[in-house]
Amino acid sequence: MNVDTTNFPLIFEDFKKSLEGCDFYAVDQEMTGVNFEDQHRSRLMSLPELYEASREVVQRYVAFQFGIVLFTLLEEGLYEVKPYNFYLLKKNGDFVVNTEATRFLASHGMDFQKWLVSGLHYCNKAEEEQAMEKNYHECSNMGKKISFYIVDKIEKWWLDPSKKEEESISFKMVMTEEIKALVMLTLKQRDIHVQMEYDTASKIYQAPSDITVRRIVCHKVDSKEIKPVSHCPSSSLPLLGFRQLWKCITKCKKPLIGHNFWLDIMFMMQMHEAPLTTTYEEYKTQVHELFPCIYDTKTLSKSMSFSTPKRSLHLQGLYKECCRLNERCKTSIRFQSPPGFHFYDERYTKSRGKAHEAGYDAYMTGIVFAIINDVYKNIYGMETSKWENVVSVYGSNYYMSLIGKDFLELRSTFLLEFEEDMDMRLVQSLICTEEDREQIKNNNEPISFHLDVVSSKREDQAKTFIIRFKDGTVDEKMLQTQIDTSRECLTHSLYTMMNEEDIIFPRVKRISRFSE
Repeated sequence: MNVDTTNFPLIFEDFKKSLEGCDFYAVDQEMTGVNFEDQHRSRLMSLPELYEASREVVQRYVAFQFGIVLFTLLEEGLYEVKPYNFYLLKKNGDFVVNTEATRFLASHGMDFQKWLVSGLHYCNKAEEEQAMEKNYHECSNMGKKISFYIVDKIEKWWLDPSKKEEESISFKMVMTEEIKALVMLTLKQRDIHVQMEYDTASKIYQAPSDITVRRIVCHKVDSKEIKPVSHCPSSSLPLLGFRQLWKCITKCKKPLIGHNFWLDIMFMMQMHEAPLTTTYEEYKTQVHELFPCIYDTKTLSKSMSFSTPKRSLHLQGLYKECCRLNERCKTSIRFQSPPGFHFYDERYTKSRGKAHEAGYDAYMTGIVFAIINDVYKNIYGMETSKWENVVSVYGSNYYMSLIGKDFLELRSTFLLEFEEDMDMRLVQSLICTEEDREQIKNNNEPISFHLDVVSSKREDQAKTFIIRFKDGTVDEKMLQTQIDTSRECLTHSLYTMMNEEDIIFPRVKRISRFSE
């Protein structure tokens, strides 16, 4: 379901209710760009260094589409799936648009007209408070007088020692949604935490409402025992826009699922919570406080075996692999969407053209997670829980761990430097096994290692390479021995074919292992 300013007020309450009842939700975003421009992004970077570079990217661009899909287990083996695709556009401000990214998305059918005409406003926590303050000062004098009276009444009750045991207070007073918003804002500023309910049938000043205010003890403010009523009335939906939905997401504490989630999380925090902190560890702490359970399907996919050997799978490829696995399994799981939400279901519509739409990518991400968690895990015994809060970082050798120390994707990861430029295929031939050679002959990636060029103008030639072995026992000595042995064999083969004795391979200048 596409959501913008025209239908957001209509879907908001249903979304809140569905979110509270779901088992997990998946998120994806489309950005106006993710270019690092003049910054050189290298696999040699530590994650704190990469965070600093990524922070500048996130401050420059915006995510203009936010896809969120809610997955609810109706019965064993059957999920209800509700996709939402939000178009986001701030009411004012500047951001950068990368032409290459825009052209790419346009070629995949992105509706930029819808975004620019009816995009939903968003703001972060500080901007929300500023907007509410402004709204407060724009309220009529009569509304202010009534709100001050109600605040004083509640504050006296709250502070009265003889009434500390009273859980609630009831009284009659004129009440509107605007007055309630001002009352709750003022009470919040005075550190008075309450719930307020009133009879909404009375919509005119001449008819006082029955008002009930319930005390929320400080240590229970964030408790699941008491669910505070939203401080912001429905009339504030246009004022705060997507911020209202963001607060629902961060309160629900349900498992959040993403794919290759490093930049997505950063955009979410920057746009909807607060400007990104300068320190990487503080950022991780903030993310974990808001989202205590995150799964990255890119991370999970790296621990899986596929029918076709591949170096890694992009989201759509992973989705197809998982769907094939699900179809073959006797205990397969099913997905169904209610009317109005089946836009991405391939049984009803040809949704192939929706790739790179945030809602559809979130849909694929959630399907992948459900199949891995419910089907693949049962067949192959994969421990998905050990990958909780471990996020894949595109272009890095490390995983981001939100609850501890970051660690290498593969323990045996080395920096290999030659004295002269080397062709990437030649380097492959120096370190590959017989099984790897067969894979390469069949146009597949080697299965025992990954090889990447470092800091080169050419993708296939450099002095420095990064090698990551799947076998965690490989060390520097073993790698050097493998290179020396392969070099001797290649030299002998070339001598036999060319009858040349002075074939000299560039020497290895350095082999160093990445530390955990």
